[in-house]
Amino acid sequence: MPFAAASAYPLFEWFETQFWTGVPWNRLGLSQLAGNFTATLMTSSFFGPYFTSFLIVLVSALTAYAIRYGRAGICLPLASGLFAANLAAGLLLIAFSPSAGSVTAAALQGNYSSTEKWNDSARLGAVNKYAEMTYSAADAGAGIIVWPETAVTYNVTDGSGTDIYLSSVARNSGSVVAAGCFEPGSHGSRNVLRIYLPDGTHVTSYVKRHLVPFGEYIPHRAFFERAVPPLTEIAMLENDLEPGSGTYVFDSGDMTVGCLICFDSIYEDLARESGADGAQILLLSTNDSWFAESKALYMHEAQSRLRAIENGVPVVRSANTGISSVTDRFGRVIGESEPSVEATVTAGVELPAHRTLYSYLGNSVLAVMLAVCVFPPMYSLAAYAKARLQKKK
Repeated sequence: MPFAAASAYPLFEWFETQFWTGVPWNRLGLSQLAGNFTATLMTSSFFGPYFTSFLIVLVSALTAYAIRYGRAGICLPLASGLFAANLAAGLLLIAFSPSAGSVTAAALQGNYSSTEKWNDSARLGAVNKYAEMTYSAADAGAGIIVWPETAVTYNVTDGSGTDIYLSSVARNSGSVVAAGCFEPGSHGSRNVLRIYLPDGTHVTSYVKRHLVPFGEYIPHRAFFERAVPPLTEIAMLENDLEPGSGTYVFDSGDMTVGCLICFDSIYEDLARESGADGAQILLLSTNDSWFAESKALYMHEAQSRLRAIENGVPVVRSANTGISSVTDRFGRVIGESEPSVEATVTAGVELPAHRTLYSYLGNSVLAVMLAVCVFPPMYSLAAYAKARLQKKK
């Protein structure tokens, strides 16, 4: 029973990620992020976030089973042993995981909320402010600098005035610059991070893969326009955005870099795909001003810490109004802003020397959990059927 319960819960967590209605906001792994002690989460770099959920439920269920059914002699040593083994493995991983050099990164927070940054008067001012903040961060030693999601609130194309301006910012700063903006797609706009190398080259644009339903697109638009018209009117844009379809991982010359935008960071598969493509650092651009200063700010930031641990890579998180942060490859926050202030978060981070096991295995552990859930009732059903058959004979 404890093993079946521990297997069922992660399967539920996975199931809610499979449809546009599911938002995996409250993973059990988040409960382990009190402060910067992350050793209990480190085995997720082996088997992923669902393994962490499995362990949490299993240790709890074994303890409850011991109390309820008087099986302390078996269940309590097993629960204690699992907890101790997981903790020891985490401490060893933190102590002995090799690095492949380091980089100083910066996350910019211009403090432009969603209620003001779309105004025509604020658009040019925001771009200029982020340019100034970029120069200041570069002067402080930052080699890679991230702007928030849609810091540039209009379409940017190659050769346009804004493109030339952003290129000059990267070239004059001598840093890799990831600027949040829009780009035109085949049938609409795309939410992107435009990446510029220190020589001013626009090397790639990461396109947001997981769009927010009723925020950036209307799912089943024809149905909702007829059945619930008000839902189609709350989207922030007149037309649906186009989602991306790849990791767009790129080589900056000193490191291999992956990107995420906003809600991308709460879906572990998207970060894992970047890790599988060789990303040694993740640049995360987001707009959390919709959350004001609620606890949702901290919950969303915590998700990026899970992604850092699972893939063994640092995460540089830039938010319009906060929280902006730099997290190391063990999920520890080493630089963080307050919400609703203008801030630049700059910190040095170590790069990983190799990929995590999870980046290779993915969520294959779910197949084992499914078997644990399915086999006992199937075995019992077969035994029952056999007994009934023998009784009839």
